[in-house]
Amino acid sequence: MLRYAAVTHRGLVRDGNEDTVFAGGAILRGDDAARSRTVLLGRRGVFMIADGMGGHARGEIASNHALEYLKTNIDQFPAIDWEARILRANDEIFGSMARSLELTGMGTTLVGAEISAVGTVFFNVGDSRAYRLVDSLLVKKSVDDVPKYAGASTRSHEITQALGGRPTVGGFSARQPRSPP
Repeated sequence: MLRYAAVTHRGLVRDGNEDTVFAGGAILRGDDAARSRTVLLGRRGVFMIADGMGGHARGEIASNHALEYLKTNIDQFPAIDWEARILRANDEIFGSMARSLELTGMGTTLVGAEISAVGTVFFNVGDSRAYRLVDSLLVKKSVDDVPKYAGASTRSHEITQALGGRPTVGGFSARQPRSPP
């Protein structure tokens, strides 16, 4: 059994919440993404958050598309296949943009964990973070996909990897998410 809590917040700048959460086998969207439950894991437990990119067209649609695709047949692929599935989710988002001009530029970051009897696999694209609680301390398990500026003491709001987005904006290649850690 596993006890989990999921909650999102729109932040202090945006009018709407573009987040989508996959927890306990369910997809939760926007401000309705608050939930706390205990679940039986069975073979595997997968938890993901897709954070629609604010300032981009339809971030809430991109975050929803990503998790809807990733949850499809989730019990029928091996854990090692996360990288390939994430790349295919990215292709699905770009396909949606190609079919519908009003979706052009939509993008999302992604962070997730799969918990099984074998261990935990963490994955992320963008600057959404995964942490593990170890001896009352939070240990960061993901790598932020952000530019590295020499001598910079603050973090920019730019990202170098995303699902969807605009491949040439900000100099990042949105079609090339990095391999999961």
